[in-house]
Amino acid sequence: MLLPPILPHNPALWSWLRSVHTVLAFTLFGLVLAHIGAALFHGLIRRDGVLQSMTGRKTVL
Repeated sequence: MLLPPILPHNPALWSWLRSVHTVLAFTLFGLVLAHIGAALFHGLIRRDGVLQSMTGRKTVL
């Protein structure tokens, strides 16, 4: 099944969109890693209950 073209064939536009896509993909990946790191920091180092509140578990003091 062939889909109709969204935009006309333009190599310069394709190159620009591919570059933007790559930058956005790495930015999203870095953001996910930063959130995982922050969650682990709160859960393993600070132990301030932030990780438990995000996961929905109750803390027992």
